[in-house]
Amino acid sequence: MVTTLIITRAVQIAASILIAGIFTFDFVTLGFTGRSESNHLHEIERRLFRLAFWSLIAALLSALLWFWLEVASMNELSLKNALSTPAWAAVLFETQFGRVWQLRLCLIAAAFVLVASALAQVKARRGLVVVLWGW
Repeated sequence: MVTTLIITRAVQIAASILIAGIFTFDFVTLGFTGRSESNHLHEIERRLFRLAFWSLIAALLSALLWFWLEVASMNELSLKNALSTPAWAAVLFETQFGRVWQLRLCLIAAAFVLVASALAQVKARRGLVVVLWGW
């Protein structure tokens, strides 16, 4: 179980770094004002947002798995028994890990909504890049 926990954390950290890198690259290289309306730049930006979308899915799945593994570890339960309400509720609401995990999950969900809406609306992308980069 320790190996799975290490791999899960590595995926979570890698996805977070990739997301931060995508929006930093977009913000710094493409800028948010005075950009020409080149089709090549739109294609690059669209691909970056698609990569961000899949990175957010990886971040979400690894966060859920990480939480499940931590609940099992903290309560010394099997993975099956870690799904019980008292076990995960105690970790989620009574530990610092649970509070940080809630914040992380909220940020992932908000970023997911913004990236999904940016993929649908080309004009909204510039403003969303600034917001996402700030997060």
